[in-house]
Amino acid sequence: MFKTLKSGLIMVGIFTLSLFIGLEVANAQTCSNEIRARLNEAAQKVRAVIEVVETPGTGEWHDDEAGLVRGEDIITYSFKITVYNVGPGMYVSMNNGMTKENTILLPDSPEGGDVVYTTDNITDVITYTLTVFANVEECGRDTLRTFTVVKPMYNWYSETLGCRENPTVTFCHKFVTKEVSIPDGDIRTAIEEYIGKEAEKASNNKESLWGWLGDNIIYIVIGVLAVAGIAGGTIYIVRRRRII
Repeated sequence: MFKTLKSGLIMVGIFTLSLFIGLEVANAQTCSNEIRARLNEAAQKVRAVIEVVETPGTGEWHDDEAGLVRGEDIITYSFKITVYNVGPGMYVSMNNGMTKENTILLPDSPEGGDVVYTTDNITDVITYTLTVFANVEECGRDTLRTFTVVKPMYNWYSETLGCRENPTVTFCHKFVTKEVSIPDGDIRTAIEEYIGKEAEKASNNKESLWGWLGDNIIYIVIGVLAVAGIAGGTIYIVRRRRII
């Protein structure tokens, strides 16, 4: 009896596998080159844009000296990821590179459209991998395209006085795609060193430009004279034609 049951299970397994393979072959045969080309073309138009959302609000803090609870205006940040042009016959799977979680993004309309995903995580830089899949019966779940977007993090150093006075310094930006690490937390010294290096770099570039001009001035003069000669010749010919 055991042998008979075992043989029966094997036969069911073989039948199921054969049915699965048969369906895959059928899909491959019915997914025409025209359908696949249309899906591939549409998938190239799918793109993602990350925006910072600022939500104003109020908070409170305890003034122990005055024995009061004071109110203050605060801004809460979040990120909105908009995936554009998710057309009919496709969907997007978005993988969070930090948590490894997958989120399926599917437009509300069967005709396709844009999909919005929001996150309140402002403390981590996260790389999202977006994979566009076919979502038509003829082609199964073929992968059409894969691309990535990087969600920045809030840079707490941007709140320091030194950074507020120098907002253009790279590590003073409010949102960064790489965690800022300042040795010993000495932001003032780091800013001074950064500004000094940038000034030195600009000076070197300026000297290099003037050096290049000095080395090539003869060729520049010849080129200018040649262009002037061509222009003069052209004007001369036109004037002569007008006189005739």
